[in-house]
Amino acid sequence: MDGSKNQFDAKVNAIKDQKRNAGNRRKAKLGKRIDTLTGEYNARTVKLKQAVKWLAGLLKSEKRKTLR
Repeated sequence: MDGSKNQFDAKVNAIKDQKRNAGNRRKAKLGKRIDTLTGEYNARTVKLKQAVKWLAGLLKSEKRKTLR
């Protein structure tokens, strides 16, 4: 999880560096690229969190079954 955050930050920072020297049209394109990267990263983390919650729920239900 932490490694993907560092990769994400590195990609965004690289794009920001390119953006500094770019013209307006290119700046808009690079901004959109940052937005898509952010969206993909957030979607991935949300999916991970949902998977963890689902597994926790599964474990709880299994625990209840064994206790009966």
